[in-house]
Amino acid sequence: MWIAIVVIALIGAFLLLPIHIIFGNSQGEFRFVVKIAGVKVAKLPKDAKSENDNFISKALKKAFGIKDDEQAALNKAGSKDKKQGLAVSVGDVLRIVGNTLAEVKELLRHITVKKLTLNIKCTGENAADAAINYGKVCAVVYPFLTLVHTTFKVKERGERVDILCDYDGDKDSFLFNIVLSVGVGRVLAAASKVIFKEIGERIKNESKK
Repeated sequence: MWIAIVVIALIGAFLLLPIHIIFGNSQGEFRFVVKIAGVKVAKLPKDAKSENDNFISKALKKAFGIKDDEQAALNKAGSKDKKQGLAVSVGDVLRIVGNTLAEVKELLRHITVKKLTLNIKCTGENAADAAINYGKVCAVVYPFLTLVHTTFKVKERGERVDILCDYDGDKDSFLFNIVLSVGVGRVLAAASKVIFKEIGERIKNESKK
């Protein structure tokens, strides 16, 4: 009994773990990072070491007993046997995409924007051009922020937007950093709904034959 309680508690704790999606160019180059409970599971751009040493990839290979050379052989064999695989019609693809988008739309309600920083500097050939460019940027950025606030939960303390008009500057700059957070359970629930809907559709189609 105690073992069952411990297992249930561990599963519950896992489902409550946060997934953090981080992207921006505040460090001089664009980066995209996905972390689960602080552990990095995906990164762009990839460096050679992280690409080869991804622990999820290693765990999957180890679980199925696949080595790198075996994986290459499987990929080669799979390319030869494509014609023998299950045929997927355009209707199937559209249905899957539609179900996925529906669940993504529902998932958006549970995503929290933990950090949103924008730092934009507008310049121009002269003061008038700089002011015009500043107005154009504001006309795009503030409606975008309104959309973000109506779509997601935004942490007020994590939001900072600075739009500057530099009359004497000679170079525009645009820096941003965004951190999104969502629970593992929410993502798994959305993925499960898509999978079960597709299974149901396939069973329904098979029964009609």
